[in-house]
Amino acid sequence: MTIETNAGVKRAQVNGTYRVRVAMGPPQIVARLPHLPVGTARKVDAVLVDSGVPHLVCWVKQVAAVDVDALGRRLRFLRRFQPEGVNVDFVERAAIRAHAVPRLTVRTYERGVEAETRACGTGAVAAAAAAVDAILAERPRHRPPMLRVAKQSVGGPLACASASGWAGCRPPGPLRRAGAGTRTVVLGATGFPRRC
Repeated sequence: MTIETNAGVKRAQVNGTYRVRVAMGPPQIVARLPHLPVGTARKVDAVLVDSGVPHLVCWVKQVAAVDVDALGRRLRFLRRFQPEGVNVDFVERAAIRAHAVPRLTVRTYERGVEAETRACGTGAVAAAAAAVDAILAERPRHRPPMLRVAKQSVGGPLACASASGWAGCRPPGPLRRAGAGTRTVVLGATGFPRRC
């Protein structure tokens, strides 16, 4: 199946009843921001990643202790990221070793939602890209043939893998109905939907 998004057309594969893999496309490291000031007394080490939408990946010691809504909102609206703002991912790096699968714990503040979100595919990809960037910065000669990052979020585990760069990065994850809704499509004079 294909899904048209603001970041382009994405291909998705449904595996069974509750598993979907989406080809997210290659993420880009936009900037490394060590010691990014957050207010007057606090700084965070962060990486700005474009994974279809902008994500600020912030390394923290204990992700469970982060006030995601308060700190995420503050970072999301920093002047340097305006006018669009950024999604903010708080990532705990438990272990990144040369031959181990990096296991990341991630919590995401999502723009538009303006709160912590239960799961975020582009956030999983951004966290994976930032982790790989950190591995290669520490060990520049290390080029693993298969990169995998497991992302544990509030909504459950996600995984991201890439065998040949990021072109095939697909975060598979379990699906669960979180709600229902209706979308009204406004038709233009031609009978095709128009942008609202």
